[in-house]
Amino acid sequence: MIISPPQAADIENLKGELYALTEIAKTLTLPLELPELLDAVLKKIVGVIQPAEVSAVMLWDQSAGLFRPVAASGYDLDILCSLGLRAGESVTGKVFDEGVGRLLSTPEQVREAMADMRLPTGP
Repeated sequence: MIISPPQAADIENLKGELYALTEIAKTLTLPLELPELLDAVLKKIVGVIQPAEVSAVMLWDQSAGLFRPVAASGYDLDILCSLGLRAGESVTGKVFDEGVGRLLSTPEQVREAMADMRLPTGP
């Protein structure tokens, strides 16, 4: 088996990922409330996952039986907070049910993964 040396672009990507992990580790030591901490970590992660356009962190609200957004990048979090997703619903619910993360690369993949999402019913 012939193993070729890493290319300059690969090395730069790895350096960026290592830097992001270091920054995330630093962020995790800050005295922040959970939503602020998750928002800060998410912003570091999005900087590494290219070309990530949007992302969100949803946490399970046991009393409502729904996932609620607590951090977002590329979304207006105030608007996103009107959502509550059930287990199995949209991307979040499917990831929860399957126990496997997803990285969606095309608008078609996003549309398909979100096809079963209920519309917010309002306040």
